[in-house]
Amino acid sequence: MISATKGNVAVRQRQRQPALRTRKRVFDLGEHCYSGAPGLCWSTNYWIKRIGKGEHVMDVSIEVVGVLLTLVYLAIEVRANNSIAKSDGHRDIIKQLTEWYSLHKNPRTSSIMVRGSTDFSSLSPEEKMEFDCVRHQHYHICEQVFYMGRGRLIPANVYDAFMTGTAIFLSTKGSSEWWEDSKNITYAPEFVAAVEKVRANSKDLPDPLESFPIYKYAGIMLKGNDPDG
Repeated sequence: MISATKGNVAVRQRQRQPALRTRKRVFDLGEHCYSGAPGLCWSTNYWIKRIGKGEHVMDVSIEVVGVLLTLVYLAIEVRANNSIAKSDGHRDIIKQLTEWYSLHKNPRTSSIMVRGSTDFSSLSPEEKMEFDCVRHQHYHICEQVFYMGRGRLIPANVYDAFMTGTAIFLSTKGSSEWWEDSKNITYAPEFVAAVEKVRANSKDLPDPLESFPIYKYAGIMLKGNDPDG
């Protein structure tokens, strides 16, 4: 009976003893590889270090490191995506502008654009259709630039230059007549409001029939003057 009691006491004493801790203080979690996009990948080796002082033990977790790495990765990815979007958008705008500009190689088209800019009502129905098509192509490009500017996909100075350009081309009597007839059924209200704001705030705008080379040369052609004379 006594030996059994002693045995039970010994068991209880063993249960009260703290568990033995390993003397190992640094643990290797192995190599981890990450890949977000072609050319955007890396690998790293994670470790956990245990720091003990007396009976207090603190484990240095890799969670904080993982969060920081994730934030860095997201920042890099967003910047890379924005850079790609800006580059693609810039190439697309240049392509569209080149196609629009090339329409004016036809002397007849340039003549219609100059005469229509001066007095839209003087054009024949056929000429109004051509003027409308060419001008719409131009202003749909400007509308695209407007939304790219709002999304910060183009530099602010490029955005300002395009929006000022919309006001310059609408400063003539004929183009203003065309705009009033077309703006509410063809373009987004936000774009129309932005154009009207620029027009209201722009002063001393250059004459597009003189400052835009194609229109200048077409005007000389209409007058029958030699540009070298």
